[in-house]
Amino acid sequence: MWILGQFASNNHTARRRYQAFARQGVNENTLTGEIKNGVILGSEAFVQMHGLDNEKTRLLSEIQRVQRFAGRPDFSAIFTEPGLNLKTERNRMIRIACEAYGYTMTEVARHLGLHYSTVRKVLKPS
Repeated sequence: MWILGQFASNNHTARRRYQAFARQGVNENTLTGEIKNGVILGSEAFVQMHGLDNEKTRLLSEIQRVQRFAGRPDFSAIFTEPGLNLKTERNRMIRIACEAYGYTMTEVARHLGLHYSTVRKVLKPS
């Protein structure tokens, strides 16, 4: 079993360590606030290292969208660069948000306070 292998290579030792680990968590605060996008528990570095956010999984329609993009940055991380008030920089960041991180045009438009059609025009090939 994969999870036991995370605690030790010896099955008996792994079970003992897993049980101790589980006992440690009883009556602790719930971890729901630590879950990223409802699917991965861990720090940002862990999510990016082990998450499904990579080119191969983005193309797999069998994997739910929320799981395919679990490691993507929040809008605040994408749209905080200086010079964002410049239209060309804003448009560049819109393309990154949609093409690289899988945000929908509607999500980007809502975040930036733009109309959906404005974002669509930015993404429309010349």
